[in-house]
Amino acid sequence: MRIGYHMTPNPVTIDSRARLNEAVRLMERFGISHLPVVDDERRLTGVVTHRELLQAACQDMRFAECSVADVMLRRPVTLSSGASMTSAVSLVCEKHVDSLIVVDSQNRVEGIITRADLLLVMSRLLGLDREGSCVEVALLEHNDDLAIAFNALREVGAKVISAIGACVRDDGDEPALYLRVDDSTPKRVEEALARAGLILLEPENATSTIVSRKRPRHQLNGNSSMRLLARLLRTNFDDQPRHDPLQRLEIGSPRMTVSDPSAPAE
Repeated sequence: MRIGYHMTPNPVTIDSRARLNEAVRLMERFGISHLPVVDDERRLTGVVTHRELLQAACQDMRFAECSVADVMLRRPVTLSSGASMTSAVSLVCEKHVDSLIVVDSQNRVEGIITRADLLLVMSRLLGLDREGSCVEVALLEHNDDLAIAFNALREVGAKVISAIGACVRDDGDEPALYLRVDDSTPKRVEEALARAGLILLEPENATSTIVSRKRPRHQLNGNSSMRLLARLLRTNFDDQPRHDPLQRLEIGSPRMTVSDPSAPAE
């Protein structure tokens, strides 16, 4: 998966000479918390976020008289639209940033991708955008248990929405198989996995009572699907930008440039 398919193209931008009041106005108007700072040729010179604006306000600066250049981050983390989602997640975790600016070979801004965007992609990978139920299986024997699980799923004709293997357990280092299945099949799937001798892990608020007779059932603390997302990004769910990452805007201003991505190139 490439960044170009999941970023917000042609994001709202701002000039470094703009006043902080203008940055606040843009963030409030469009429900965003990150503004790439560009020059007259749309080359990236920095980024300003809600955090810099709050810091400036708390430091008793003459807020209305300050420019974006006074508070912006001058070395934003960037990548190209051809970069992989793996690279984006790694950068967010390594650099502890909330957004990545997508630039071309001339350092001109092409898009932006935030933690919220990455979480949206991960939630789709987990199948959370579709109706279904979660089933989790311990993979104590790793590949052997994985093969047994998929054989069991095939035998009962299970409709699998998503299947991901990851280390999400709090009670050991072994990986688990996270399955999301169609609502009409979870009990049948759990019965088949139990008959195959696999350990079924119980997410919080699970309603199923299917237990393997060959191995003890394990209890996971917390919502394991959300914990999987959190560990993939190593972030806090309560600290996400509150905006639609798929938002498309069509506006114009001397200090910002947002174009319609569906419009023909000039």
